[in-house]
Amino acid sequence: MNQKLTIIFSSIVILIIALYFGLPFEFFNINLDRIANIIAILIVLFVFYKLLKLSKTLSGKVSKLTTRIILFIVFALYLLNGIWTVFFVTSNYYPIWQDLKIYTNSNNEKVVSEWRETSGSLYDYRYRKIYFENKIFRFSINYDKKKMSGNWNVYDVREKTKTKQNLN
Repeated sequence: MNQKLTIIFSSIVILIIALYFGLPFEFFNINLDRIANIIAILIVLFVFYKLLKLSKTLSGKVSKLTTRIILFIVFALYLLNGIWTVFFVTSNYYPIWQDLKIYTNSNNEKVVSEWRETSGSLYDYRYRKIYFENKIFRFSINYDKKKMSGNWNVYDVREKTKTKQNLN
């Protein structure tokens, strides 16, 4: 039983971390991005199905109930996020993240400030730390701008200008 609980709770921790950081792959092509989102949704649904199935095999009513409650809470968060994602994936208007500013420093770190028009006058903004990038996709995770310190070269994508900025 300990092995099953370890698998369940480590999977839940991974799911919560993934919920916070989001899909680390960002595709520049709208159709590839849609396919990646659909695949991610199917993988998450499969993981929840397997975890629920595994929780049924636990012995003891308290461990079964506790595990199912935690699974339900995490699933509810994914469900809300999933509904939002499915709405975008299936609509004609598919908002895609666009770079605003690209920050680079002397340590070869790269952080991108992005925005998207979610709906009408609703806009989302985020910072992503880039670990790999090519013409098709980028591998990045959400990043807190407050962690950025020191001198950064800033490229403004819209104005096509380069500046230096000290972030302390």
